[in-house]
Amino acid sequence: MVDIHSALSLAACTLKKNNIDTPRLDAEVILSNVLKRDRLYLIAHSDYILSEEEYKIFTDGIGKRIDGMPVAYIVGSKEFMSLNFETPIGVLIPRPDTEILVENAICDCKKYNGNISIADVCCGSGAIGISIAKYIEDSYLTLIDISPIACQTSIKNAKLNNVEDRVKVSLGDILYPILDQKFDMIVSNPPYIETKVIDSLQREVKDYEPSIALDGGEDGLNFYSKITRQAAVCLKDGGRLFFEIGYNQAEKVTKIMAESNFKYIKVYKDLGGNNRCIAGIK
Repeated sequence: MVDIHSALSLAACTLKKNNIDTPRLDAEVILSNVLKRDRLYLIAHSDYILSEEEYKIFTDGIGKRIDGMPVAYIVGSKEFMSLNFETPIGVLIPRPDTEILVENAICDCKKYNGNISIADVCCGSGAIGISIAKYIEDSYLTLIDISPIACQTSIKNAKLNNVEDRVKVSLGDILYPILDQKFDMIVSNPPYIETKVIDSLQREVKDYEPSIALDGGEDGLNFYSKITRQAAVCLKDGGRLFFEIGYNQAEKVTKIMAESNFKYIKVYKDLGGNNRCIAGIK
């Protein structure tokens, strides 16, 4: 018989011995998911005795974490922009840094009068587009990804966050499914890691997250070039293009956007002071 306090203490100690950066937090998130309770419940009910099944599911999850599996894949979900998103294996896990892109896109959306049409390219879990739809009531989103599991997950997440009536999901390569349409805004967190760098990433990333969502080609810029050229066709005059970028890519992506006649290009920094997002106007 094991209570919550003992289970968490043992699990956190085991994770720490296996060089997991946030052992206590990870243990709490995994146990919260097992019990379908929030983390405050674990504190208030530390003497709760886990059933054999609950403890087995918990220790199985801790074992997966020791093996390097990200917590978001173990529990099947991730918080982003104070919303909940399903994150099955095969879909890129939303990062807090990506909220910089969403926050700035939302800020621009507030300048529009009436309905806003937005495309989220390389949508993954749908975190970017669905967050915009949730916080901007007059926005209508088209989410696009080449991965079937990403599209299926985006459909589920749109329903989960009650915006399915304003979110359409299309399976396809970058903007090809919508080249005949016009949008007020295009947002994208494309694959932007250099191919040669992939093997040096943390094992949680390189061993578990989909390489198709990470690999941006030899120089990491493949998708910026392709999407920018297509966005120049799909955006309305005055439309805005937002990208997430790597910390060292601002100058090169600025040049790519300028070559497609985007103007008023601006770079935004994340909370760590690194370049994280870039935007321009057609």
